Amino acid sequence: ECPMNVNPAEVVLSDDFGELIVERQRTRIGLIDPYQFTRECLAKAFELLHQDVLVRSFVAVKDTASVSRGELDLIVYYSHDEGPEAEVILQDVAALRSAFPKTPIVVLSDATDAADPGTIRSMFRQGAQGFIPTRFVGIPVAFAAIQFVRAGGKFAPLDSLLESQPEARPQPPVAAPPGLDCLTARQQLVFTHLR
Repeated sequence: ECPMNVNPAEVVLSDDFGELIVERQRTRIGLIDPYQFTRECLAKAFELLHQDVLVRSFVAVKDTASVSRGELDLIVYYSHDEGPEAEVILQDVAALRSAFPKTPIVVLSDATDAADPGTIRSMFRQGAQGFIPTRFVGIPVAFAAIQFVRAGGKFAPLDSLLESQPEARPQPPVAAPPGLDCLTARQQLVFTHLR
């Protein structure tokens, strides 16, 4: 039990005089990105935006093999346009889900393949809880989305999911109830849908 109603997300330490010192436990993010420049920039940006974040960087999914399941609170997988195709991303997400069954996974991507609504849905089916298209979202918004996923939510921009949805087929005209002959065909259709 935590003394003095301290949040369990905080670590309680004692100094030499027996006084309690409360230190917030840091969120441990595993950042997978094959490019050193973006990997270091993102790690630094995350740590500057929130001091309670500790980023551990990896070049590839296979590099996370040395990490035990409880060591990461969240995984951020970055896929670049020149990087893997959608199938490889889906395989990587599935491998991460298998290795870290309870750890939330967020996919950052500037890959055009990955931004396909069908691919995004497949990422979620494979175990991702977030998809962030970096071409349209800045670092503060991306980090807010990552925090949302960390808190248990799921995130993908709505317009990314709706882009290739099939157009709604027009419904065949419905005969208007008696007494509505004075309305146009469109007005009759609207009226029947309102009922």
